[in-house]
Amino acid sequence: MKQPIVFFTILVIYLFVAGCHKDSGTDGSGSSNISFLSYQDYPCGSYGGAAKLNSSDDYLYHYSYVDGVLELDFRFSNTCGCAYEDSVVIEDNQIYLFLNDTASIHAKCICQHRSVFHLRLPENYESIRLELQINPYAHDEYYVCVDTLLDL
Repeated sequence: MKQPIVFFTILVIYLFVAGCHKDSGTDGSGSSNISFLSYQDYPCGSYGGAAKLNSSDDYLYHYSYVDGVLELDFRFSNTCGCAYEDSVVIEDNQIYLFLNDTASIHAKCICQHRSVFHLRLPENYESIRLELQINPYAHDEYYVCVDTLLDL
């Protein structure tokens, strides 16, 4: 009869101790983790910029880090009519961004597509690894467009 009581007591202690070790949303140094804030997609020509025929080699047009917010501005030559579904994966000090084109109808276009991401970073980061992957419509795999270390 004492075996079920001992088992139950051990189980209760285990659940109590396991509940005390839940992730508190910090990275161990007292600062909060990286968090996704927003994503804005600007299809060809909608952002008021001048039309350009070529994008930069690595797609990353500009980035800034102000008041704990990292802004990533990607611009690339594209076909008009793209509709990107975005997803973000954050692991330690790495950010993986994925753009998946979901539009089935496209037209030729001579201007650039623009995608802007905003992420909140703890103030203790000096640099962060960034990777952008794009999956064109009706393709099976993503391909890497940006793989770099950003100095903040």
